[in-house]
Amino acid sequence: MMAPAAPPRRVITAAASRYTSRKLKGRGGQSKAPDSGWQERAWAFYDSTPEVRFAAQWISGAMSAATLYAGYLADDGKTIEPAPDNSRAAEIVAAIAGGPEGQAQLLGRFGPHLVVPGEGWIVVRPKKEGDGQDWHVLSVQEMRQQGQKLVAEIDGEPVEIPPADPDGGGEDTDPIGIRVWQPHPRRFLEADSPVRASLGLLEELHLLNAAVAAIARSRLTGRGVLLVPQGTRFPSTPVQGDAEDDLIEVFMEVAETAYREPESAAATVPIILEVPAEHIAAIKRLTFESDFDELALKLREEAIRRFATGLDTPAEVVLGMGDSNHWCTLPSVEIMTASGWKTYDQLHPGEPVLTLNHETGLSEWQPLQKVNTWDVTDEPMVKIEGKRHTSVTTARHRWPILTGKPKNRGRAWTTSAELADAARQDGPDAQREEYLILAAPSADLPTEPKYSDALVELIGWFFTEGSAEMRPGRSAPRVSIYQSRTVNPDNCTRIERALTALYGPESATLDKGGRYASPESVARRAEAKRLHRDNPRMTWTEIGRRLGVSGTMAKKYVMTEAKLGDDVPRWRRTDGTAEGMNVYKLNSAAADVILEHAPNRVVTLDFVRALTAAQLELFINTAVRGDGYMNGNAHVLGQKDPAMVAAFELALILSGRNPYTFERRGMGRTANGPRERVQHTVSGSRRTTFAPRGRSFTEENYTGTIWCPTTSNGTWLARHEGTVFFTGNSAWALKEEAVTLGVQPRLDTVSHALTTQWLRPLLQADRVKDADRYVVATDTAGLRVRGNRSQTALEVFKAGAISAAALRRETGFDESDAPTAEEEARRRTEEQPPGPEDGQDQEQQDQETDVPVDETEGEPDTLPASATPAGLSPAVLEAADSLIWTALAAAGSKLKKTPACPRSERSRAREIEPARLHTVLRVEPAQVEQWRLLDGAWPRLPEVAARHGLDPECLAASLDTYCRELIAAGIEHSWDLTPGALRTSCLAVAA
Repeated sequence: MMAPAAPPRRVITAAASRYTSRKLKGRGGQSKAPDSGWQERAWAFYDSTPEVRFAAQWISGAMSAATLYAGYLADDGKTIEPAPDNSRAAEIVAAIAGGPEGQAQLLGRFGPHLVVPGEGWIVVRPKKEGDGQDWHVLSVQEMRQQGQKLVAEIDGEPVEIPPADPDGGGEDTDPIGIRVWQPHPRRFLEADSPVRASLGLLEELHLLNAAVAAIARSRLTGRGVLLVPQGTRFPSTPVQGDAEDDLIEVFMEVAETAYREPESAAATVPIILEVPAEHIAAIKRLTFESDFDELALKLREEAIRRFATGLDTPAEVVLGMGDSNHWCTLPSVEIMTASGWKTYDQLHPGEPVLTLNHETGLSEWQPLQKVNTWDVTDEPMVKIEGKRHTSVTTARHRWPILTGKPKNRGRAWTTSAELADAARQDGPDAQREEYLILAAPSADLPTEPKYSDALVELIGWFFTEGSAEMRPGRSAPRVSIYQSRTVNPDNCTRIERALTALYGPESATLDKGGRYASPESVARRAEAKRLHRDNPRMTWTEIGRRLGVSGTMAKKYVMTEAKLGDDVPRWRRTDGTAEGMNVYKLNSAAADVILEHAPNRVVTLDFVRALTAAQLELFINTAVRGDGYMNGNAHVLGQKDPAMVAAFELALILSGRNPYTFERRGMGRTANGPRERVQHTVSGSRRTTFAPRGRSFTEENYTGTIWCPTTSNGTWLARHEGTVFFTGNSAWALKEEAVTLGVQPRLDTVSHALTTQWLRPLLQADRVKDADRYVVATDTAGLRVRGNRSQTALEVFKAGAISAAALRRETGFDESDAPTAEEEARRRTEEQPPGPEDGQDQEQQDQETDVPVDETEGEPDTLPASATPAGLSPAVLEAADSLIWTALAAAGSKLKKTPACPRSERSRAREIEPARLHTVLRVEPAQVEQWRLLDGAWPRLPEVAARHGLDPECLAASLDTYCRELIAAGIEHSWDLTPGALRTSCLAVAA
């Protein structure tokens, strides 16, 4: 993806140089190294002061979210344009640090070095094996000069870096050291940083922290002086005998305990003392409390505020009041990885996670860059609930959304708070044209199949209708697939066709010549032969005793040869114990092919990820045929083991469907009595968006851990309470001020170093023309947050305040979506008011074309049909009504044998009239054709058409279309709907 054209170049106050052997000369010819003593103190504050560490890590996280690209300076010397993708500069920049993941780590690791000491080193070392380089970010403390060489400490080992040759010499295998620093205005070679200017303030903060800690301790142990009468003692206890405790010693012991263990009872519970009444008035307490106690707390708060102001970032970042903090979700929310769903504490940077490319609308696997977590207290959270969606996020959490009508939708970004505010303004039941994205087809599916369709289908049958049982004496399980030839003959045909395509025709026996010997049997046979050969006088019984078998078996081992398998896959069909059940058995060679991708009937996710789009559909439909059902347009599958539905769920996701996972519980009978059964069910719908209403939003406060990942696309696929949706990873989506002040200058420092010390030297060595005009640029678009302004843009556009191009930009369209000149002219013509002579026709046309679009999922109140013909004779209506009922009855009889009617529902389906079965079992429009429900449903139609003088082809098309719509809508036929089923054109012959 080409990076966008950058704004005019900033004035970069940065410096970088490769290590050379020349020495710096000061006055009088004496070498003078830059002053770096303050850097040790700065690092000490990084280790001891939370505010310093937080500022450094905040910059680190923000820089890691930027991306590098190769740019080319325009003729004005300011504008940076993206270099062509096939240019040498683009190739070099793309290879920096091994690619996007390494570049994110490189930029992120440099953040603390530019905030704390103001400088760091990049060491580039060629890999020991293969092409490419290893890139390391090191601190000044990890670099030391040794003679003419620089020694870097990398992974605990010294690495010598020879000085760079100004004339371009040196070996290609030599490491390269690049010093990157923010120069001090007073002396260019000295590094500068915001922490350097705050060292005195941090010393003050350190003292105030110590004072506050001392105050806290003093309130436990030094609350003043207690005056007691001389000789007052604690009474003795039975354990002490006649001895008595000195009162002063007891107070000292309690004070020491409170100091050592502040959480102990001694720190808060008063000492109970029983003394004579005449002594109570003499016990007095003198306090030395000072106003400094409260002043120290205020001074510390002021010091933190001053430090935050002195940083090159908005002060709200450190003070925790900025909108850039805590854009996350709950710890229970999972993310889809290449190995399945994971929570944040199970993630590892670099592993593939599923993201949404909001420009193309397709899902993509991308390496996880970072896992961001925070602990919050009373954090305002926004909960969004609706059909097939539940999420709880912080108010500033970002969402990729679709806007507008279904046929003309744009793409935009918004936040949870903006969604909630806009929805509330419209009312609890109003539905805005803003849609959360629940699913998207995968852009990474292979175009060429890795596996045969027969294997994909067989694995679908095996994990839903198969078994893998270990047999005694065998090292591999016996794989079988079960299917009823009486209830599902079509399924049996499909299974046999797939088995034949994969393994060849059915075999009479699974193992050639009988049962094969197991590896254990082969080993025992070899040991028996050895014992008999080495000890000819040993009896069969003795040999058998050594092997743990009978003497007869020992003799058989010695006198016969083992029958070994020929590794030819075979299959055969047998009758099962249940009536009408086919059992398809596979030998070990055939089973190995299946078990490689579905061990223990659990299909591996790697297998699903390798399927083409067509094979995903085959896998999904086969699983539903085997042990699932259709609920409307949703594919539903349930299994006892949640691992067995994971592959089915991933297949739904990659195919662009939205899965919903839930549990079904019920009581079942076992040999030990009744017990609860749990079925893990996944329902995959083609409904890929969700438009929240005002009542969908609630607010609540949350205390605990919140998290979100960082990805290149700025999105990720999440699952919460069984619902799946794409959302934004917004940990580092920042306001313009935060990027401009805190992040961009430091990115410029690193990119300047990479440009002058890496990119341009390589381009000059390759004799690339205009090498000095190429730069390493940074793209911070993923860091910047923009609210959803599509509705505002539309209103301002109508008022004439912005252009059509601006409207397209704000609603997610680009200039390729702009209408052509011909389209503009036609639109202006259509918008002109009608003349007197054609006003009536225009009014009629408007009434016919202004059809409302219903996007609800509920059952429609009326069935879409042609206008009701007038003047129909009762005989024609009765004939059409009879034909419709006959066709629906035929379709219902077929519907009982489809996946829409699972085995659990067939007994109930028998009690329903076939012509009304489609009102109970939902059928998708495409499935009417797929299952051939209306094939052969019109045997008497030609006779009826001839009798009433109707066009038979037109009548057949009219009634067939009507019945298809009726079945797909799940509406029962009635006499009142019959006129609407007949097209006017079909009555022309009758007229």
